[in-house]
Amino acid sequence: MADSILDSIKEAVSGVAGKAEELVESVTGKDLDNDGEVGTEESAKMVEDAKGNVGGIVDKAQNLVESVTGKDLDKDGEVGTEETNKMVEDAKGAVAGVVDKGKEVVADTQAAFSAALAGDEAPAEEAPAEEKPAE
Repeated sequence: MADSILDSIKEAVSGVAGKAEELVESVTGKDLDNDGEVGTEESAKMVEDAKGNVGGIVDKAQNLVESVTGKDLDKDGEVGTEETNKMVEDAKGAVAGVVDKGKEVVADTQAAFSAALAGDEAPAEEAPAEEKPAE
């Protein structure tokens, strides 16, 4: 029984090692096991898929930088994409809203201090009406 368990473990490890070797061959382009083949169709597809995913991420990041800077970094005749340009415009709108609110707070604070320094009482804020408990 112990021998069959050990054989199963050896087989599993050998299978994993073989898959890893095929993947490394596909990445490096070298026939590491000298079997006359560089990786397998499956490992080559895995490598190509990974390259495509990384390339897509890099392209999206570059387009976002173009949208932020307004410069055509990849010289494709376009600055960013519709999606990245919208992302930047939305972010600018959100920042502008925060800035406007900050200006309101500063103005209100200055008015309150000015009133306090002049001896006037700052306008009292209305207390919220008490809610009646639901019956």
